[in-house]
Amino acid sequence: MKRVAVTALAVTLMLAGCARESYRPKPPDPDGSAAALAVRSLASGELRRYLDAQGRSQQSWPRQSWDLSSLTLAAVFHHPEIEVARARARLAAAEKDTSKTRLPYTLTARPEFNDKESGGDTPWGMGVLVGLPLDTGGKRQARTEQLERIEEAAKLEVAVATWRVRSRLRRHFVDLYVADRTRKALDAEHSERGRLLALMEKRLSAGMVSAADVSALRIRQAESGLALQRAAVRQDQALAGVAEAVGVPLAELERVEFDFAAVSQPAPRSGGRGAPANRAYPPDRSAAQACGLRGRRGGGETGGGPAVSRHHTRPRLFLGRGREHLVRGRPERGAADCKNARADPRGGIAA
Repeated sequence: MKRVAVTALAVTLMLAGCARESYRPKPPDPDGSAAALAVRSLASGELRRYLDAQGRSQQSWPRQSWDLSSLTLAAVFHHPEIEVARARARLAAAEKDTSKTRLPYTLTARPEFNDKESGGDTPWGMGVLVGLPLDTGGKRQARTEQLERIEEAAKLEVAVATWRVRSRLRRHFVDLYVADRTRKALDAEHSERGRLLALMEKRLSAGMVSAADVSALRIRQAESGLALQRAAVRQDQALAGVAEAVGVPLAELERVEFDFAAVSQPAPRSGGRGAPANRAYPPDRSAAQACGLRGRRGGGETGGGPAVSRHHTRPRLFLGRGREHLVRGRPERGAADCKNARADPRGGIAA
């Protein structure tokens, strides 16, 4: 009996040591996050391999000129918002995988008391409790489907986060382009005003102009210098916005050049010149005009031939450019129909 008690105690201690570890949230580490941000670089080998995998390989590395598309890929690689969305997607995928596994059996050893005569030295003994989890009513399938939808939503959230990062990057990149052009224009203006002021001062020393004229030029020169400083501040702010959108330190962008070709030209029109516009009239109107048919809105016909009977027509569904149209008419609109038929002015209804 003593041997059985020792064995039961050992089994109990072993089962207690196999307890499942619970989730313990870790506090944020701002110093570690700042250090990780400081070491991010546009010249890292990991970023180069990522660009090569995306079809943007470069012979010379690190790159000296970055355009909008390359900065977008760098933002997708570096930005923490996208990384958080990816981590949530991986967590959702792991939860979906665990939902497909069967629930484990449980084996619990616990002491029991028997007040009746047990035939032993003591009424206390060791009992074993076996747990058999059962899934009824399709609960596991429903749980799996729910987690699959959650996984799909998490994957879509990665795409949404990428689009948000890309939108912010494009906005700051356009602001940087505008600020750069403005600063260059104001710099040229400031230089020209300085040259003009130097000439006017020489004329003042020669007695050819008055001091009031020179003072007015000096005021304008000071105003242009102030505008130039403001433009430089806006350029620095736009550059900081680009650095935040990419997810790299500001010093990384201060030593590279930018290619503004993607934003310097206006976006082309979607349809282009001569492209047919989506109008309310049905697409067979041009065919009716080609046949020389004209009709009034109130009904009837203007030609000499008989009108097409509306009792012998059937609706046909045509797919137009961006619209669906319900057209009443004959099944074929060929040259033979253009000789005798007349179009019903109320036959076409724009969907």
